[in-house]
Amino acid sequence: MIDEATSLRQKVRDLEEENRQLRDKVPGPTKQFPLGKVNEDDEGELNVAIYTDKKGTIFLDFGKPTAWIGLDPTSARLLASKLTKYAEEM
Repeated sequence: MIDEATSLRQKVRDLEEENRQLRDKVPGPTKQFPLGKVNEDDEGELNVAIYTDKKGTIFLDFGKPTAWIGLDPTSARLLASKLTKYAEEM
């Protein structure tokens, strides 16, 4: 019983931290280049908000007009996973 309560408290703390991190990530440019500048048009990292509406449309909000995005394999898999999660919840 104590282990379950400890585990539950840890899960709550983890979710609170995740929510705090999400609140800190406003869609739009961060002015960071975590993987370096890929070309002269590269404007840096973007925070992306993903959300749905009641009609079942999944939106990607980049916080600014965006002509293209470049993703390393890990980021591409993460984005695909998040989109799949939203699609499966519809």
